[in-house]
Amino acid sequence: MPESSHPPTTLRLVRQCCYVGMFIQAMVVNLTPLFFIPLREQFGLSFEQLGRLVLLNFATQMLVDLLCTGLIDRFGRAVKPLTVAAQFLAAAGLWLFAGAPALFPADPYRGLVLGTIIFSLGCGLLEVLLSPIINALPSLRKEADMALLNLAGFVAVKLPPFVHEAERERTRAMARTGVFWLGMFGILLAGATEVTLAQWTSAFAQTALGLSQVVADCFGFGLFGAMMVVGRLWFGFHGHNRNLPRMLTAGATLSAACYGTVALSPSPGVALVACIAAGLFVSLLWPGIVSVCAATFPRAGVSLFALLAAFGDAGAGLVPWLVGATADRVANLDRAGYSAFRHFPVGLTPEQLGLRAGLLLAMLCPAVLAVLLRVLHCRIRAKSTKLEPT
Repeated sequence: MPESSHPPTTLRLVRQCCYVGMFIQAMVVNLTPLFFIPLREQFGLSFEQLGRLVLLNFATQMLVDLLCTGLIDRFGRAVKPLTVAAQFLAAAGLWLFAGAPALFPADPYRGLVLGTIIFSLGCGLLEVLLSPIINALPSLRKEADMALLNLAGFVAVKLPPFVHEAERERTRAMARTGVFWLGMFGILLAGATEVTLAQWTSAFAQTALGLSQVVADCFGFGLFGAMMVVGRLWFGFHGHNRNLPRMLTAGATLSAACYGTVALSPSPGVALVACIAAGLFVSLLWPGIVSVCAATFPRAGVSLFALLAAFGDAGAGLVPWLVGATADRVANLDRAGYSAFRHFPVGLTPEQLGLRAGLLLAMLCPAVLAVLLRVLHCRIRAKSTKLEPT
């Protein structure tokens, strides 16, 4: 498309709208965990029910991702109206979630579920649309732009064209390569690694560490999120010339160490510091794997980003739910006198013991991811070597 149809100011506005859109998506996804303990105490919910809200959130997003696979590549004009609609769905879902006790007095959990599903529809659309918009913008630093990717703006701007249908690399062709599946399962584990701590940090700090909600939210969840922002901003401004696969491998390895420290440390202070540090180490995993796959398959359409989002959402929903289910199971066994879990720090309540056991199980995700990323790095390097002229 001619450059005159997309002047620099318009392209800059599109990029800024994507950043704001991703901020909205992150805000909506991470708002519910701040109320896990109040919801548990007010409505008598179990850890599994709280985890189920996370599962519904990301399962809905995954469904949207799969429905969008290939559809937007064929109907590119739908991108802008869908992006605008996503903002309305996010807002409507939040209103329903907040009004659940008044709207569903007999069963407030039903309102929490419905609100979660509606705002997750909006989040799913944002997730699958914003990355390819950023990727379609002319830029010499696409990895950095992707790392910085966090209503009204999208109504006014003109979006850049995606890959033309005739030039697009088909999903079937990409699926025949090992790099494709390494990327898919890599982002599944990355989603699980990032979101599990993001969703459970506040509840863990309150229940397992005995902190007040204000302290848990500010110094637990808040600083975890701040470290994620620091990591992505640093890479966005300084990391585009760095070795991204190697950084991702290091991030996954250090994330596994943080999970182990959180679950096993007898010191509440050390466990909290590990939670906070994990925010930095997980910060590049999801956008980094998206960037690696986009660079490996430069002619892929929106379907690649939709599949990446679907696999990432699968991990982001399933593992946090497993943490909640494990916490309930271990707590019940502990109350029944089952002592096999007493390898943890002594003196823990059943709820504290259960949450630590759930997070210890989740440590498998970054540990396996570190190995997978190392293999992915070797595959991409081997592919690049074959393509180099002799």
